[in-house]
Amino acid sequence: GNPVPVDRADLTADEARELDAQLRPAPGITDGVRAALAGATAMMDLSDGLVLDAGRMAAASGVTLDLRRDALGPHPDDALSGGEDHGLLATFPATDAVPDAFQIIGVVREHGETPVLVDGAPFEGSGGWDPYRDWDSSRG
Repeated sequence: GNPVPVDRADLTADEARELDAQLRPAPGITDGVRAALAGATAMMDLSDGLVLDAGRMAAASGVTLDLRRDALGPHPDDALSGGEDHGLLATFPATDAVPDAFQIIGVVREHGETPVLVDGAPFEGSGGWDPYRDWDSSRG
């Protein structure tokens, strides 16, 4: 898209916080170390969208991840399929092992027909941004 000039004074507090997160991301690098020390069984960065990245994790682990929409904040659809996030997705063996920097947003289930469920049902939509979805090696 094209840049749009914005006066910061015209932004709501939430909009200003979202703008700051986009322009000055602060990834919690040490959170990954804390998660590993707490016994994380799988972990990856979230950058292409929660459902898309959770699907990658689930497929690599041979499980299904069931995400809870009510655990994803005030804009769950944005959380599920938005990209450009700076965070970590991890699985832990028990809820008491989850470090403070993480919040429980779902559960790991036995491998099913789809790698990711949302509230027990398959997610309808792209689930994020896949930079290679339409890539054609013959075009470069």
